[in-house]
Amino acid sequence: MFILGMIFFIPLLPLVSAQTEQSILFEDDFSGNLSQWNVTEGTYTIDSGVAKSATDGTTSVMFSNETFTADEFTLTFRANANVGSLNDFVFLEINDSYNLRVQMNLGSGFGGLSVKFLEKVDGSSNTIFTDQNYSYLADGEWYSVKLYVNSGSYSFKIWNESDSEPVDWMYEGSLDPDLDLTDGYRIKLYTANLAVTEYGQYDDILLTVTSPPTQPTPPINNIPNGLNVVASIAIVAGFLLFLIFLYMESGLNTQIIIYGTIGAVIIVSLLGYLLTGS
Repeated sequence: MFILGMIFFIPLLPLVSAQTEQSILFEDDFSGNLSQWNVTEGTYTIDSGVAKSATDGTTSVMFSNETFTADEFTLTFRANANVGSLNDFVFLEINDSYNLRVQMNLGSGFGGLSVKFLEKVDGSSNTIFTDQNYSYLADGEWYSVKLYVNSGSYSFKIWNESDSEPVDWMYEGSLDPDLDLTDGYRIKLYTANLAVTEYGQYDDILLTVTSPPTQPTPPINNIPNGLNVVASIAIVAGFLLFLIFLYMESGLNTQIIIYGTIGAVIIVSLLGYLLTGS
């Protein structure tokens, strides 16, 4: 009989559940080739499972073939430079006049410029912050970056791979409202080499978006009154049916009825609170 009671209540449970789905928009660990990219300047090659820029002192630029429109997403990537003073940029570029970019001044030659996060709106660049946690980014070491954007706001962190990922965001703030990512953007890798034999490397580029359920569940205290009534009636009906079946099958065993009733009251009270907030 207990099973019958549970079967009756199970259909009510989805009313208080919510699900989200993590969707991958773009992913490249450079284990194969550059088929997801369009090299527009200089050269990029796959070297030991990472994307490597030119080594002849020229600038290397490539774009993702795919265009994205999500304005809530998380971008993660890894980057390093072998030696010297080298600029590695990762852009989310709408066009020449509008973009977001992470600028990593890799190598000890910069002596303190380290990491910048910038936005370009209507052709004018604005430095959102310059990271003060690094005097410089060390030669030949890998750094991981995570950037979360939600419409007009951002959160950012960077860490050396010899360390664990920081729990908290290092920087958070707002973006220019005129930077409309829903216009469509591509991922752009831009490496400005300043000397022959210097090069930058990228790996594990991942762009994800968290999608809400098609019909998100409202907060419990915002459930419409009509739904409260329906839920209450269903709970009472289930309780009565449970007692009837329990009485019929118990053979008038008073002890079973008492314990069964107590258990039913507890279950119904809990479900009533979850569904109606009272």
